[in-house]
Amino acid sequence: MRVVCQSCNRTLDTGEARSGELVVCACGQGILVPEMPAAAGKMNCPACGAPVDPALKRCIYCETALATVICPACFGLVFEGVTCCNHCGRELTARSVLVHGAATPHRCPRCEGRLLVQARLAHRAAGGSGEPPSVPEAPLLRVEVVAGCAIERCPACEGLWVDFETVERIYADREASPSLQSLTGASKPIAPTASSTSIPAAGAKAPASAEAGQGYIRCPACQKLMNKQNFGRLSGVIIDLCKGHGTWFDADELRRILAFIEAGGLDKQAQRERDALKEELRWLRQKRAIEATQASADVSMGGRATSGGLAVGLGRLLGKLLR
Repeated sequence: MRVVCQSCNRTLDTGEARSGELVVCACGQGILVPEMPAAAGKMNCPACGAPVDPALKRCIYCETALATVICPACFGLVFEGVTCCNHCGRELTARSVLVHGAATPHRCPRCEGRLLVQARLAHRAAGGSGEPPSVPEAPLLRVEVVAGCAIERCPACEGLWVDFETVERIYADREASPSLQSLTGASKPIAPTASSTSIPAAGAKAPASAEAGQGYIRCPACQKLMNKQNFGRLSGVIIDLCKGHGTWFDADELRRILAFIEAGGLDKQAQRERDALKEELRWLRQKRAIEATQASADVSMGGRATSGGLAVGLGRLLGKLLR
């Protein structure tokens, strides 16, 4: 578990220390290890401390109404009212977590896609053909200010819509890297598959991606289909990008990306690309050397077709093996 020293802002790994025990920062400040959920994927209820599924709106143990807010340090979801972030250990106060909640003109693209798939399945199951006569409207995104950054959050699925300027600022706060700007732009799109674009036949079970609404979605601003990109090529977090407007993050994706950046993921990717470039240059030098040897053999052999042909054949074979 990681906790943040309130004195020097260092991030410490508590190791084997248990909840309630004291760990000491390098600056000498003592830090009390906060409680953590008892089960993976759950968060503590701020009232009774029981582990609760973050998708629930009420604690199943004490019946306390639950609302989620975003940690300003790691952008992870936490229940409103908790004193420490479950993800990074940062101490939270009423002034550090702000919820504006003003509705924007943008509707949630993820919920929109999910509701459309559900309406199509219900329409086909009822024996209808073509498109369903009506589709429920997706919830409006709401403005929240997190760590001084204005973002738009869906109150239903917890997805985030962040414009380019803001997302670059968030990334840069974690690591100043020249490759960050290119990572926020549109990359070569991942080709859509039949499961992400087709309408299931009547009675057929929807694929997992369709049930979860994880197919291609439209930009909340321009309504064009967004590109999908594996952030940093190594993170395993697939985000949705609109070239002209911004980035859509499904629930918890922004926190995972920031953790990837802080762990040096972008540096690892840059090193990987440098190694690949060196290997390509080495291969090109070998290929040129073989071609030069072949040309020299052709000139020196002259009319000796048999020997010359053998030398050329061996050279070509060696060249194929090196490809």
